[in-house]
Amino acid sequence: MTGPPAPAKVLLVDDDPRQVEGLAGRLERHGFLPFVLRDGKALAAWLGSEPADLIVLDQQLPEENGLSVYRKLKQEGLLHEGTPVVLLSGLLESQDIVAAFDEGIWDIVAKPADPLALVARLRAILHRSRRLRDALEQAGLKR
Repeated sequence: MTGPPAPAKVLLVDDDPRQVEGLAGRLERHGFLPFVLRDGKALAAWLGSEPADLIVLDQQLPEENGLSVYRKLKQEGLLHEGTPVVLLSGLLESQDIVAAFDEGIWDIVAKPADPLALVARLRAILHRSRRLRDALEQAGLKR
Protein backbone atom coordinates (compact mmCIF):
# COMPACT_ATOMS: atom_id res chain seq x y z
CA MET A 1 0.00 0.00 0.00
CA THR A 2 1.34 3.41 -0.88
CA GLY A 3 0.93 6.54 1.18
CA PRO A 4 -0.42 9.88 0.07
CA PRO A 5 1.43 11.51 -2.82
CA ALA A 6 4.34 13.78 -1.94
CA PRO A 7 3.57 17.50 -2.09
CA ALA A 8 4.25 19.04 -5.48
CA LYS A 9 7.64 20.76 -5.62
CA VAL A 10 6.99 24.26 -7.03
CA LEU A 11 9.85 26.60 -7.90
CA LEU A 12 8.92 30.28 -7.59
CA VAL A 13 11.34 32.46 -9.55
CA ASP A 14 10.85 36.15 -8.77
CA ASP A 15 13.12 38.92 -7.52
CA ASP A 16 10.37 40.68 -5.54
CA PRO A 17 10.62 39.24 -2.00
CA ARG A 18 7.26 40.63 -0.86
CA GLN A 19 5.35 39.05 -3.70
CA VAL A 20 7.13 35.72 -3.78
CA GLU A 21 7.19 35.10 -0.01
CA GLY A 22 3.45 35.72 0.23
CA LEU A 23 2.82 33.36 -2.66
CA ALA A 24 5.13 30.72 -1.16
CA GLY A 25 3.22 30.86 2.11
CA ARG A 26 -0.11 30.53 0.34
CA LEU A 27 1.12 27.55 -1.70
CA GLU A 28 2.46 25.85 1.41
CA ARG A 29 -0.88 26.27 3.19
CA HIS A 30 -2.54 24.58 0.19
CA GLY A 31 -0.31 21.51 0.23
CA PHE A 32 2.47 22.51 -2.17
CA LEU A 33 6.19 22.43 -1.38
CA PRO A 34 7.42 25.85 -2.62
CA PHE A 35 11.05 26.89 -3.12
CA VAL A 36 11.95 30.54 -3.79
CA LEU A 37 14.65 31.43 -6.31
CA ARG A 38 15.61 34.97 -7.27
CA ASP A 39 16.79 34.65 -10.90
CA GLY A 40 17.33 32.47 -13.95
CA LYS A 41 20.83 31.43 -12.88
CA ALA A 42 19.54 30.04 -9.59
CA LEU A 43 16.78 28.22 -11.49
CA ALA A 44 19.28 26.67 -13.92
CA ALA A 45 21.49 25.55 -11.02
CA TRP A 46 18.50 23.96 -9.26
CA LEU A 47 17.30 22.14 -12.38
CA GLY A 48 20.84 20.92 -13.03
CA SER A 49 20.69 18.92 -9.81
CA GLU A 50 17.03 17.99 -9.35
CA PRO A 51 13.70 18.28 -11.14
CA ALA A 52 10.65 20.32 -10.20
CA ASP A 53 6.99 19.47 -10.55
CA LEU A 54 6.09 23.00 -11.66
CA ILE A 55 7.85 26.33 -12.21
CA VAL A 56 6.28 29.76 -11.71
CA LEU A 57 8.55 32.20 -13.54
CA ASP A 58 8.32 35.98 -13.37
CA GLN A 59 8.65 37.71 -16.74
CA GLN A 60 10.47 40.76 -15.29
CA LEU A 61 13.67 39.39 -13.78
CA PRO A 62 16.74 41.60 -13.10
CA GLU A 63 19.17 40.29 -15.73
CA GLU A 64 16.86 38.82 -18.37
CA ASN A 65 13.19 38.22 -18.94
CA GLY A 66 11.42 35.03 -17.96
CA LEU A 67 10.76 33.90 -21.53
CA SER A 68 14.45 34.21 -22.33
CA VAL A 69 15.29 32.15 -19.23
CA TYR A 70 12.77 29.52 -20.34
CA ARG A 71 14.31 29.32 -23.82
CA LYS A 72 17.80 28.84 -22.37
CA LEU A 73 16.62 26.10 -20.02
CA LYS A 74 15.06 24.25 -22.95
CA GLN A 75 18.17 24.67 -25.12
CA GLU A 76 20.41 23.40 -22.32
CA GLY A 77 18.16 20.39 -21.70
CA LEU A 78 17.43 21.40 -18.11
CA LEU A 79 13.64 21.22 -18.38
CA HIS A 80 12.27 17.69 -18.12
CA GLU A 81 9.62 16.70 -20.63
CA GLY A 82 6.23 17.62 -19.23
CA THR A 83 7.45 20.06 -16.56
CA PRO A 84 4.93 22.89 -16.68
CA VAL A 85 6.09 26.49 -16.58
CA VAL A 86 3.70 29.32 -15.72
CA LEU A 87 4.79 32.83 -16.63
CA LEU A 88 3.78 35.72 -14.34
CA SER A 89 3.69 39.15 -15.92
CA GLY A 90 2.12 42.53 -15.75
CA LEU A 91 3.55 43.88 -18.99
CA LEU A 92 3.08 41.39 -21.82
CA GLU A 93 1.85 42.53 -25.21
CA SER A 94 -0.28 40.25 -27.39
CA GLN A 95 2.69 39.23 -29.56
CA ASP A 96 4.65 38.31 -26.40
CA ILE A 97 1.79 36.13 -25.19
CA VAL A 98 1.61 34.35 -28.54
CA ALA A 99 5.40 33.84 -28.53
CA ALA A 100 5.32 32.43 -24.99
CA PHE A 101 2.64 29.87 -25.85
CA ASP A 102 4.42 29.01 -29.10
CA GLU A 103 7.59 28.33 -27.06
CA GLY A 104 5.74 25.90 -24.78
CA ILE A 105 4.77 27.97 -21.74
CA TRP A 106 1.79 26.21 -20.12
CA ASP A 107 0.01 29.31 -18.85
CA ILE A 108 0.42 33.06 -18.40
CA VAL A 109 -0.97 34.81 -15.34
CA ALA A 110 -1.30 38.58 -15.07
CA LYS A 111 0.21 40.28 -12.04
CA PRO A 112 -0.96 40.95 -9.48
CA ALA A 113 -2.38 37.44 -9.45
CA ASP A 114 -5.35 36.51 -7.33
CA PRO A 115 -3.78 34.02 -4.89
CA LEU A 116 -6.73 31.62 -4.70
CA ALA A 117 -7.24 31.60 -8.46
CA LEU A 118 -3.50 30.99 -8.94
CA VAL A 119 -3.57 28.03 -6.53
CA ALA A 120 -6.51 26.56 -8.47
CA ARG A 121 -4.69 27.04 -11.78
CA LEU A 122 -1.53 25.42 -10.45
CA ARG A 123 -3.49 22.43 -9.17
CA ALA A 124 -5.16 21.98 -12.56
CA ILE A 125 -1.85 22.31 -14.40
CA LEU A 126 -0.18 19.78 -12.08
CA HIS A 127 -3.00 17.32 -12.67
CA ARG A 128 -2.58 17.62 -16.46
CA SER A 129 1.21 17.44 -16.29
CA ARG A 130 1.13 14.28 -14.15
CA ARG A 131 -1.19 12.66 -16.67
CA LEU A 132 1.23 13.68 -19.45
CA ARG A 133 4.26 12.29 -17.57
CA ASP A 134 2.42 9.02 -16.91
CA ALA A 135 1.52 8.71 -20.60
CA LEU A 136 5.10 9.46 -21.68
CA GLU A 137 6.43 6.90 -19.21
CA GLN A 138 4.02 4.22 -20.41
CA ALA A 139 5.05 4.93 -23.99
CA GLY A 140 8.72 4.65 -23.04
CA LEU A 141 9.37 8.28 -23.95
CA LYS A 142 10.14 9.73 -20.52
CA ARG A 143 13.68 11.03 -20.06
